[in-house]
Amino acid sequence: MLDMLRAKMPWPDVFFKDFIPSGFVLLAVNGVPQILAAIMLFKKHPLAYWVCLVCGIVLMLWIALEWYVWGFVALSNVFFVLGLLEAGIAAFCISR
Repeated sequence: MLDMLRAKMPWPDVFFKDFIPSGFVLLAVNGVPQILAAIMLFKKHPLAYWVCLVCGIVLMLWIALEWYVWGFVALSNVFFVLGLLEAGIAAFCISR
């Protein structure tokens, strides 16, 4: 799997010697913002729905990148739908 990543992604010697750097990027791009969005929702922050909308879009973009690298995988499809639901519900709540 790492060989496939090295062939398709930039700077393969820096980022894809193992999955540790990409795991930290996944945590920074998807994990931390989702936790921030959850905290904002629980505290009823006025910008919480906007943060959820951005998180849903970022998750869908991340999954689109996974589709490019690995093709369609069932678990990736599930997470894309979850990102779509998150963004859609946030957009609905913003528009009310």
